[in-house]
Amino acid sequence: MKLSEIATVTSGPLLSRYSKEKNQAKPAVGKIDVITPRCIGNGYVNLNEVGHDETVREIPEEFLSQKGDIILQLSRPYSSALIEDEEGLLYPSYLVSIRCNDEDDRLYLLSYFHTGHFLENLDRNTSSSLRSLLSINAMKNLEIPYPEKETRLELGRGFYKAVKTMKLADEIFSLETVLIDRNIRNMGIEEEETDAE
Repeated sequence: MKLSEIATVTSGPLLSRYSKEKNQAKPAVGKIDVITPRCIGNGYVNLNEVGHDETVREIPEEFLSQKGDIILQLSRPYSSALIEDEEGLLYPSYLVSIRCNDEDDRLYLLSYFHTGHFLENLDRNTSSSLRSLLSINAMKNLEIPYPEKETRLELGRGFYKAVKTMKLADEIFSLETVLIDRNIRNMGIEEEETDAE
């Protein structure tokens, strides 16, 4: 089954059309958080890696993430993430939003986009010149294995459990590195005070 038969696939806009950085002569009208490739690696959005930009005009709602969207990077490593509480983030032209017709398919598709089969499928169904940067049409026309609903639900839930575990592990890792950094910085201050005496 083609991806376009089970989901709406939308490409993001060129960031340069909205970015104050690229339009210095125009006044800023607002600020926007931008999904970057670094923030969608393990199936979830890492808000610590989201970009920030000033905008020179309003961004249409269709280019902002909505709960339940899957955001997929159009270039290697084709990272993807499920939007949960991260609504209202801009996804630029190097990303697509995949909005499932049946919300039960979200977790299944997210799991599928993290498989070797997905990468092999891309290799089989796109020319080598397109593989470095997929087109939106290549994504829409991609054939997706579509097993019975119960199987899709089971695969999706299993993967989502792994995503939640990874997210928790990443949060613990981040907190530990902050704690270690703080302790090391404090040791440096204590050593300087000892040396001064």
